[in-house]
Amino acid sequence: MENTENFRVVYVTTTSQEHAEQMAQTLVQERVAACCSIIPQVVSVYRWNNAIEQSNEVLLMIKTSVEHLVTLQNLVTQMHPYQVPEILAVPITHVSESYAAWLRSSLE
Repeated sequence: MENTENFRVVYVTTTSQEHAEQMAQTLVQERVAACCSIIPQVVSVYRWNNAIEQSNEVLLMIKTSVEHLVTLQNLVTQMHPYQVPEILAVPITHVSESYAAWLRSSLE
């Protein structure tokens, strides 16, 4: 297994498949994401303005590196329709050497 301390999966929810695809295209084009996987429907339950809300959303799983997190967050925030977008970076604990090499080359 490859040393994974620099790799992250960033979770971002958004309003629609179309918006998720637009964000994914931009993030990969700008080389702040190696890959964006789009999960077309998730249900989120959360508190907003002191009320319990439930929304159908689309989830992006964005593969990136620590070096790109600030730029990625800035781009997502600029493109996102939500006042408070969900942007959660999670460390990758295991990755194959070949996938790690591909991640690195895709982010250069």
